[in-house]
Amino acid sequence: MDYKLIHELPDRMRIQLAIPARPLPDTSWIEGRFSAIGGIKKVSFNHRTKTLLVCHNGKPEPRNALLKAIGKTPLTLAGRKNLGSCSLGQKKRAMLLSGFLLMTRPIIPIGMRPWIALFGALPIFGKGIRAGLKGRLNVDLLDSSAIGISMARRDYLTAGVIAFLLKVGDYLEEWTRQRSRESLAKMLCQPEWVWIRRNGREERVSRNDIGIGDLVVVRAGSGIPVDGVVVEGEAMVNQSSMTGEPMPVIKREGITVFAGTAIEEGFLVIRAVNVGDETRVSKIIKVIEESEGLKADVQSHAERLADRIVPYSFLLSGLTYALTNNPVKAASVLLVDYSCAIKLSAPLTIMSAMMRS
Repeated sequence: MDYKLIHELPDRMRIQLAIPARPLPDTSWIEGRFSAIGGIKKVSFNHRTKTLLVCHNGKPEPRNALLKAIGKTPLTLAGRKNLGSCSLGQKKRAMLLSGFLLMTRPIIPIGMRPWIALFGALPIFGKGIRAGLKGRLNVDLLDSSAIGISMARRDYLTAGVIAFLLKVGDYLEEWTRQRSRESLAKMLCQPEWVWIRRNGREERVSRNDIGIGDLVVVRAGSGIPVDGVVVEGEAMVNQSSMTGEPMPVIKREGITVFAGTAIEEGFLVIRAVNVGDETRVSKIIKVIEESEGLKADVQSHAERLADRIVPYSFLLSGLTYALTNNPVKAASVLLVDYSCAIKLSAPLTIMSAMMRS
C-alpha cells in the first residue's frame, strides 16, 4: 500500500497509511503484521487518523524492513475480513427489523401501518424500479409489483410478510456464502506467524515475510506455510486438504511438502520454493474465490428460467382479472408466483455443495 512518512526520530516514526475508510481496518491485524519484524519494539495503529506509530531499536535495518513490508502489503487486505460480515450483518439487521415490525403490528397505531409497510418495502421497490427503467421483466419487478398491489389494496400485512420473506431469503443466501468461505479458510488453514532459521537461530516472522530459499521450521500441530523441500527432520503430515488422503503421510529429507497441509507428529525444516500467492493452496483459494463471482451453467439457466416466467405471471394475472373482474384473484397470481424460489434455490444449492464437498 502507499504510505507517507509524517515524522521520524532516531528510534521512532509515524507513518500515514493509504487505507480506505470503508470497511474499517482491523487494528489488531495491522499491528501484528508489522510488529513481527525484527528490531521493532512497538507498533500502534490509530484507525481514525490512519497513522502507524512505530518504535524500533534505532538501527536502519528494521526501519527499511518496515517500509518495505508496508509497500508490499495489499491496499484492501487489512479490511478484507470485514467485508462479508458487514454485508451479512446489514442483511441480518434488515431481516430482524422487518420481523420485529410484523410481530408488533397489533400494537402499532393503524395510521402508522402504511408508512411502516412502505419503509420495509423501499429496498424492494428500488430494485423493481431499476429493472423497469431498464425494460426488464424480471423477478425484482415481480416482487415489487406484488407488494405494490397489496399496499394499493391496503393489505399491509401481506405486503409486510412478502418483504420479510424476501429479506429472509437474502440473509440465508449471504449466510450460506459466508459459511462456505469460513469452512474453506478452516480447511486450508495457513498460519499467520512462522518460525524461520537464520544465522543458526530461529526467528518468528509473519508468513508474508518468508522469501524463497528461507528455512522454515514447522513442528507438530502447526500448518506448513510454504511449498518446499524438506532439508531436515521427519514428520507425519496430514495432506487431506490437498489430496484427500485420510491418513497422514511420512515426510523426510528430500521430499516435497505443500502449504495448507499440517504436521501431526515430528518436525521439519523446509527450504521454501514457492511462497505467498505462488503456493498451490493460494492458487486453489484464488480459483474458489473467483468462482463465487462466476455463475455455474445450472444457476444461469435457473435465473433465465425464473425471469422468463415473469411475463407469463403478469399475463396470467391480467387474464384472471379480465375473466373474473376480481382484483383480489388477479393479485393472488402474483403473490403465489414461484419463479423467485427457482432463482434463489440454485445459488444456495451450489454454495452448500461447495461448503460440504
